[in-house]
Amino acid sequence: MAAGCNSRHRGCDPNTYCLDPKAAAKAITPKTKAIIPVHLGSNMTDMDAIMELAEKHNLIVVEDCAHAHGAKWRGRGAGTIGHFGSFSLQSSKTLNLAKVESCCAAHPNWLRSPRQLSTVDVRTLWAAV
Repeated sequence: MAAGCNSRHRGCDPNTYCLDPKAAAKAITPKTKAIIPVHLGSNMTDMDAIMELAEKHNLIVVEDCAHAHGAKWRGRGAGTIGHFGSFSLQSSKTLNLAKVESCCAAHPNWLRSPRQLSTVDVRTLWAAV
């Protein structure tokens, strides 16, 4: 939002309460820049389908892992499958440390130095990709 982007909430899988890849596919337009699957209650979105969809449409995937610390998809941890993984550790999350946020990337050059990241909160990162 801070970068002028709009988010579009789409359907969820009734078994996991996570993003339904078929609903995400129907929502893609020429303006779409990223897919942000939210993993919830240690359940994960079908990341195989999401990554395939992202590759097909040249989109960035930012995994929201705030409620899925330790969750795995086919042996890979939440936040390590998409291009970026974001973890919020504020007081309402499953694992909390007051107001701490962190981000990981599939390629080390995609992240700025920790000093630069300290001034960017996850909401800004989501809007920027």
